[in-house]
Amino acid sequence: RLGSMSCAAFCFVLLCLCIGSVYCQEDGYKIGEPLQIQCLHPTEDQYTDGPKCGGSIMEIKYGVDGMNHCMVPLTDEKMYHAIADIVSLKSVWHCRVRMSPNSQIWVPFSFPLWGLVETTHIHVDNHMNIILHGFRGKIIGVAAYPLKDQFDFAALGTTLHIHGSTKWFKKGSFMGYSHSLQESDNPLPAIVSIAFLCSSITFMFTIVIMIGVYDCYLKPNLLKTFKKLKTA
Repeated sequence: RLGSMSCAAFCFVLLCLCIGSVYCQEDGYKIGEPLQIQCLHPTEDQYTDGPKCGGSIMEIKYGVDGMNHCMVPLTDEKMYHAIADIVSLKSVWHCRVRMSPNSQIWVPFSFPLWGLVETTHIHVDNHMNIILHGFRGKIIGVAAYPLKDQFDFAALGTTLHIHGSTKWFKKGSFMGYSHSLQESDNPLPAIVSIAFLCSSITFMFTIVIMIGVYDCYLKPNLLKTFKKLKTA
């Protein structure tokens, strides 16, 4: 009887600790961690790290609003015509972001360019905003869109300059992500709850084991001792 109680108590406590361990190891971006983004860049035929801005990569950090600046050198005719095709909606600048650091799921989006293609040059709007929706360290939505600002003159041999804002939102809403850090995206309340649950279960089964020890071992021995003293 005592062995069964001990085994049951051990199994429940182990299960509780496993649940807590799984939650604490849950895969997800940390605040300020750079996102894993890949793009099918103009003139390229496979996804590589991006978005490429000249010789560097535009970095977007999880949960952090900010400003972006990207320079796109139009160094050869292939690149120039690729940008012209995106402006004229003949092709798309595809990108994707990994939902969480170790996930095999990618969230797709694209960079649309707004402008006008002329015979010898292109006029391209230079403002591009990026919005992202996050929840518990995961990307659940992303989009990029041009916003009317200034139209850059772009010709072969020039550099296209694009700037804009990155803004994060909570879950599927348009509530700023910074307001959610103390709510669902903050794992501390859940961790505290799990710790309290584990402590409560441990305490409860400790009491059960102590009662079992008393009923199965201490009480019989006390009764035997009492009977011996009584007969003596």
